[in-house]
Amino acid sequence: MNRTMQLVCAWCAPVFLATLVIGYGLAAHFIPPPSAGYSAQQVAQIFRDRTGEIRAGMLLMMVGSLFLVPWNAVIFVQVKRIEGARPVLAYTQLIAGALLAVEILLPSVMWSAIAFRPERAPEITQMVSDTAFLLFIWAFAPPMMQALAIALAIFNDKGPDQVLPRWAGYLLMGIAVGLIPGGLITFFKTGPFAWDGAIGWWLTLACAGTMWSMMTYVLIRAVKNDREPEAEGALR
Repeated sequence: MNRTMQLVCAWCAPVFLATLVIGYGLAAHFIPPPSAGYSAQQVAQIFRDRTGEIRAGMLLMMVGSLFLVPWNAVIFVQVKRIEGARPVLAYTQLIAGALLAVEILLPSVMWSAIAFRPERAPEITQMVSDTAFLLFIWAFAPPMMQALAIALAIFNDKGPDQVLPRWAGYLLMGIAVGLIPGGLITFFKTGPFAWDGAIGWWLTLACAGTMWSMMTYVLIRAVKNDREPEAEGALR
């Protein structure tokens, strides 16, 4: 039963990705995000024109963000296998993953709040929208810390059989580095470093998507290769 539940949790990241694409992208039309250089009137018009779509998309995103919680939990279980009785890196990545889930949930509430009363003054709409996009796209630190914590655990795995493959650790280190430029979106409204730019948005999205997809793959393999759940079941 434990193994089955871990596998279910490992598949939660693809479910989250699906809700992100459907809710954030197809429904709200936020892929790519509206330009950070838009005027207050242009931003307000987006929410007036897409009120229903944005409300539905944000509802889906809010539900989808919760699927990161069990996914982070199964990472904790597998990293704890590496660390043993004092799993400091397992807890580090778990907290960082929880913060990321919150940083996806909160912007969903903000965008929904704008769409709830789209007749507000454009300046207020722009301020709330800016906060939401910055919180959502600028949230590079939690996934960066999560990737680093998992990578360090992988590199310190001294067991006879690697719980998670070393190549995943190197890829996670690359992802952590690739997420850093996303922090520059606070300085730019246009160009590649803006929140809708090639680096500010597309590189950040590629890094996060690669991490979620790759970790799902290696987690499923790790869970299937873990013999402890079988042994615990036999003892009962």
